[in-house]
Amino acid sequence: MPAVSLISFRVVTSFSIVEDPRPINSAISCARKFILESFLREKVEEILRENGYNMTKAARSTGNTKQFFSFLAKKFGIKKPEAREG
Repeated sequence: MPAVSLISFRVVTSFSIVEDPRPINSAISCARKFILESFLREKVEEILRENGYNMTKAARSTGNTKQFFSFLAKKFGIKKPEAREG
């Protein structure tokens, strides 16, 4: 499966959720932010897994810089899983 493109990452991460004084719109805004961030976190983790948790390879596969990809991984708390002993 192809990785998410640079444009997709920038679009998803550049959304700014404006607080709305009306409760229903605020609830929708919070839900939208949660859904977008959940989707982005899953895609970042999937791309890292596909690239052996190598930030440079993952960034190149999406057309992003290593710094941007590292920022996303840190933002979502994604770390390389520890090797199992056995």
